[in-house]
Amino acid sequence: MKKIITIIMTIVLLFPCFGNMPVQARTKTDWQKLYQNYVSKNYTDIDSYEAALIYIDKDDVPELYIKSSESFMANDVCTIVTIKKNKVKTFDLSNQKMLYAPKKNRMYCHCGAGTFIIEYLKISQIKNGKEKVLWNAIIDQDPTYNNKVVYDYYINNKKVSTKKYKAYVKKTTKKYKWKNVEKELKPLEQIIDT
Repeated sequence: MKKIITIIMTIVLLFPCFGNMPVQARTKTDWQKLYQNYVSKNYTDIDSYEAALIYIDKDDVPELYIKSSESFMANDVCTIVTIKKNKVKTFDLSNQKMLYAPKKNRMYCHCGAGTFIIEYLKISQIKNGKEKVLWNAIIDQDPTYNNKVVYDYYINNKKVSTKKYKAYVKKTTKKYKWKNVEKELKPLEQIIDT
């Protein structure tokens, strides 16, 4: 009987402590307001943009992916808007294709970067509201070899063989189930008003 009374007393004494457990400070309304304020201050021609709410990192607040209708050498100029400590943080991406691994904090960007750079790939993550590149890979065209086009392959700014380049890209990209953000795009105004 003493054991039962001790257990009951322990529960009664500790029960009020459970009400003081920390809860996530950001609510859906908070992040929506932050995104609405950011867009209204930074995008005057809202009709020229598409956007998607996507879950890149591991928290419960989606990132806002904004794609402009302007392009640079066939690449899209995009912005990732995220919230860190109830403040809006942004970083820009230039890409032809942007994939992300939901809730795994991984973004995979692929682009044709311009003159003499044939392909640029990178996998990055969001750290403290900014982009942190985990690795990049480049195929570089060098036209100076006796009128022959020579491709140089780089991983993390180190020259590698074609075989090593292809194996590395395949190995590091197959770790995740990627989603194409293009399939989720809607008019920016529609995203902000929801």
